[in-house]
Amino acid sequence: MVSLFNLSLANNLLHGNIPEELGSLQNLEYLDLSLNNLSGPIQGSIENCLKLQSLRLGHNHLGGSIPIKLGMLTYLQELLDLSDNSFAGIIPSQLSGLNMLEALNLSHNTLNGSIPPSFKGMISLSSMDVSYNNLEGPVPHIKFLEEAPVEWFVHNKHLCGTVKALPPCNLIQKGGKGKKFGPILLGVAAAAGISVLFITALVTWQRRKMKSEEQSENGAGNTKVFSVWNFDGGDVYKQIFEATENFNGTHCIGMGGNGSVYRAQLPTGEIFAVKKIHMTEDDELIFKREVDALMSIRHRNIVKLFGYCSAVHVKFLVYEYMDRGSLSRYLENHNTAIELDWMRRINIVKDVDNALSYIHHDCFAPIVHRDITSNNILLDLEFRACISDFGIAKILDVEASNCTKLAGTKGYLAPGSPPLPTVAAAAAAGGMPPRRRRVRPPLPPSPPLLSSTTATPPPTPPVGTPKSEAADRRAPPARRRLPLVSTAAVEEEDGEWHPLPLSAADLSLPLTLPTGQTFLWRRTSLSPLRFTGAVGPHLVSLSHLPSSDGRLAFLLHNNGGSSSSSVPAAARAALSDYLNAAVPLADLWRRFAAADARFAEVAARLGGGGARVLRQDPVECVFQFLCSSNNNIARIEKMVWALAGYGERLGEVGGYQFHQFPTIERLTRVSEQELRDAGFGYRAKYIVGTAKILQAKPGGGEKWLASLRTRELPEVIEALCTLPGVGPKVAACVALFSLDQNHAIPVDTHVWKVATQYLMPELAGKSLTPKLSVAVADAFVAKFGNYAGWAQNVLFIGQLSAQKLMVAETTNTSTKPTKRKRSGNNVKT
Repeated sequence: MVSLFNLSLANNLLHGNIPEELGSLQNLEYLDLSLNNLSGPIQGSIENCLKLQSLRLGHNHLGGSIPIKLGMLTYLQELLDLSDNSFAGIIPSQLSGLNMLEALNLSHNTLNGSIPPSFKGMISLSSMDVSYNNLEGPVPHIKFLEEAPVEWFVHNKHLCGTVKALPPCNLIQKGGKGKKFGPILLGVAAAAGISVLFITALVTWQRRKMKSEEQSENGAGNTKVFSVWNFDGGDVYKQIFEATENFNGTHCIGMGGNGSVYRAQLPTGEIFAVKKIHMTEDDELIFKREVDALMSIRHRNIVKLFGYCSAVHVKFLVYEYMDRGSLSRYLENHNTAIELDWMRRINIVKDVDNALSYIHHDCFAPIVHRDITSNNILLDLEFRACISDFGIAKILDVEASNCTKLAGTKGYLAPGSPPLPTVAAAAAAGGMPPRRRRVRPPLPPSPPLLSSTTATPPPTPPVGTPKSEAADRRAPPARRRLPLVSTAAVEEEDGEWHPLPLSAADLSLPLTLPTGQTFLWRRTSLSPLRFTGAVGPHLVSLSHLPSSDGRLAFLLHNNGGSSSSSVPAAARAALSDYLNAAVPLADLWRRFAAADARFAEVAARLGGGGARVLRQDPVECVFQFLCSSNNNIARIEKMVWALAGYGERLGEVGGYQFHQFPTIERLTRVSEQELRDAGFGYRAKYIVGTAKILQAKPGGGEKWLASLRTRELPEVIEALCTLPGVGPKVAACVALFSLDQNHAIPVDTHVWKVATQYLMPELAGKSLTPKLSVAVADAFVAKFGNYAGWAQNVLFIGQLSAQKLMVAETTNTSTKPTKRKRSGNNVKT
């Protein structure tokens, strides 16, 4: 049952509470318990299913408050349906943390208060029904709500706002005319009283201001900042002090060098860990670092920061509560340590590795933790491991060299970390190489590094030792997959960079490779920005040269299975075909801009050009998008990467093992159970089934798919939809990105959002249906012609903030390939 990913028990006669054991289904992605007679609260069960993408609990008798921790289900994408129940209390503003959520239904409950203003941050939301509740106050100003139907808001108290179906808030606040004068006179008297209080308060404020200025001159300030994402700051501030009894020691659950951690149970029943920072100048810096580091992080293996308070007399951070505490405390006690069998230990190592990989490689500004110890690894009830304590973390500047003094817990620093002014970013991993881990019984840390009082001097170098060796007798640092510096092996850099006939305006790497067309390229360097991937049998890296036009060049890492000197020419031809180099992108963008001025605005934000549609191998494209159905990017990449592993190994670059994508024949020898065990879920049967059907095609599946390039789009879509797991959207993706159907439009909720913003604003607020999907595709073709798919791709990319940031990075950073002393910068001209 632990591997269960889809559970549908809808429309039955189930009754009673939702069992807490449901929370142990950690791989559950789709849960439908709607249309039953379930009752009671849902705390302690569903909110632990962190991989949920769709949650349907509508039409039951569930009650209590909506749990705050639902906001931690950050993979929720399709729907959160709590409608037609008996939920009471306010709408938790924590739900705004569901950035991927597309549809929210809270209708037919007894919710009160207002719709949280933080909902403005739910950028993917396209449907929100809060009708039949007791809500009042302004509706957050969200673009898609301006044209929302009135049905989403009916039967509430006094909702108002910019939604066309609702009255403006100033009309509600004005009140009615013709009332009796009693309230007016009462208001005048109250105003007079308030004036007296105001004058008194003003005098008091002036005195305090003078005192504050005196304190500021001495380095102290009186600024109070309270920021709790998705919280009502004032209320939570008071509740935390009450829950900890003004940080009484009886509630203390841990102490560290820069703060103490307290257990705080709020009136809602939710439990949080509150870290109170010591009030010293150094700890002020630690506090700021920890907040800066965690503000941009969302990962299941990094302890979640809910908020923080920074005031003159107190500073604290509000964290997710981890029931089992630190790994070190768990290992110190024999009775608890025996619970950590080898499988749990391996999973803990994997969790820590995932967290480190995320902060090193997947954050736009990479973060180096610098103090990974068992004290800073926390465990929840299910032994999920999270890293914590970012107080000495360093946020790296991707455009500069990164140096720092040695920091961290002595004895846990990475092997080879020197007591010198410069430390490689690899020191963050605490001596754990990314590809090989050893799990041992708990041991004490190694002896401290050399210090002025306890150091044993290093051995005197033998006579005749070169000065360079005598100056640095450290063990060579372990190789690490950190793209902040040149991490490729020497042989990976020894080679010629071959220019391609494409400028940055013709093809921008960040606007083409990591935008959802393909999931097999890896960013193997940030500065210079470099992507590595397999094109047929060729393993290549792509980078923009430091020329005035940002010319694209490739570095060939293997011989493509041949010893011939014509290998670079073959790789160039394969790349030109793969990158669709024959299509004049600049002409297309001018044509698109002439068709719609708003396209020109989006193009300008993206740097003026470079978003190109690839011409992928059809087999590779079909199986990639079979993995994409009802999935998120991180899991798609993981699945596609695992699928590629069945192909021939091409080599290693930047710590990644690259393979040529497997043939159809090879995929027919992969079993469904094998893929399910690898985490593919229900997609396993689609992959296996599609491979078998393609293999049975006359002449082979490769030939059959290639033949679709010469057919009309409706025929192509119809043919592809005969494959298991391929629907209209997946078929349109394959048609656009591999079969020369340049006017194919893959319509999903994201493209629907683009369409209602640019082409069909009259349909904003409506739900996407198959009929409307056809209308969207027709609208794009009518506006942009036979390359409408390329225009749609640009408008879609324009909504991806990560791509806009990467474009800015490549614009402002030299992208010259790293020089090697042996061969220099071998770029042919």
